[in-house]
Amino acid sequence: MKTRSKVVGRRDWRLVAWLLAVGWVLALDAAGTRAGEPPKVKHVDLVHFSHTDYGFTDHPAVCRELQKRFLDVAIDGVLATRDRPPSGRFSWTAETTVAVLDWWQSASIERRSDLLTAVATGQLEVSALPLNNTPFLDRDQWRTMLHWLPEDLWAKLQPKVAIQNDVNGFPRAGAIGLLDRGVRYLFSGINEDSGGAPMRRPAAFWWKMPDGRRLLVYLNYSYPEGYWWFEPVEWRHGPVPRAGDTRYRPPRPGDFLATDEPSLRKAHGHLLGRLRRLEAEGFSYPTLTLSITNQWRIDNDPPVLFLADFVAAWNRLKLEPTLRLTTASVAMKRIEDEVGPRLPVYEGEWTDWWANGTASAPREVAASRWA
Repeated sequence: MKTRSKVVGRRDWRLVAWLLAVGWVLALDAAGTRAGEPPKVKHVDLVHFSHTDYGFTDHPAVCRELQKRFLDVAIDGVLATRDRPPSGRFSWTAETTVAVLDWWQSASIERRSDLLTAVATGQLEVSALPLNNTPFLDRDQWRTMLHWLPEDLWAKLQPKVAIQNDVNGFPRAGAIGLLDRGVRYLFSGINEDSGGAPMRRPAAFWWKMPDGRRLLVYLNYSYPEGYWWFEPVEWRHGPVPRAGDTRYRPPRPGDFLATDEPSLRKAHGHLLGRLRRLEAEGFSYPTLTLSITNQWRIDNDPPVLFLADFVAAWNRLKLEPTLRLTTASVAMKRIEDEVGPRLPVYEGEWTDWWANGTASAPREVAASRWA
């Protein structure tokens, strides 16, 4: 009996292994991972910005000064490429209005004109919020958040999208305030540490307010994620360099997202692998929208001007899906046009799981509100 049991066991395991192998092949086939089969995603929209996180990489005063300089770089990048074919134009989204107002207050009349010209090209836009916000703001604080820019500057810039990165939720009071200001889009890049997204990402949904108005929300991956759809490893671990790492500097062309054909085809293969896994999980939008930051320190980083060259070289090779370097509101408008009618509608509050201990710190909350 013992011998017979061993024989039957081996046969059983062979049968199980064969069934698993067949199932694996069928699953790959169903997911469209056979060699040569293109993904269903036809376009990848890249939204480029610097994540504002005062005090994380540098002293807050240093961060504010750097963010002003980064906006200068972005403006020059937009103006230098505005006459190129669309695929080669540099685009930039100012994640927060703190840096924009700091810059505006110190800029010359000529430089202010450059900013407005860059915005007029459609390659540069300013989002609606000065900070990434927690849910503990009162009515007066929300009014301050949504009127951070002077009204005449707000009218010139016409923000169309709000960006909320890192924080694990967004208060409904803030959503109502955005709609009151004419902002219909919320671009969210949740950091899942100590929390998480309310549903599988990436995904979009309509957030319905008690008065019936709706905000279109995009649940993006975390803000630097776009890089890893083309590169399998990080360029440099930040914000603090490892011992012996001499790359404590902004990246240069060729450090990553190289534009030679072998590098582009390697990046293309990496993207296809990730897209097929994403589609196997049920993603069905014709466009995948990803945010992308620099790889120097991830937060409070300068623009990657050579990103436009990478996109242009990719599209010259006619690689699919096509790449588009764009701004947050343009990407949101495409989501609305392509899949808006079939998106789910949700109501209620969106809890911030990062707010650990805030409810037990009333004096600190009171001090924040007083400030």
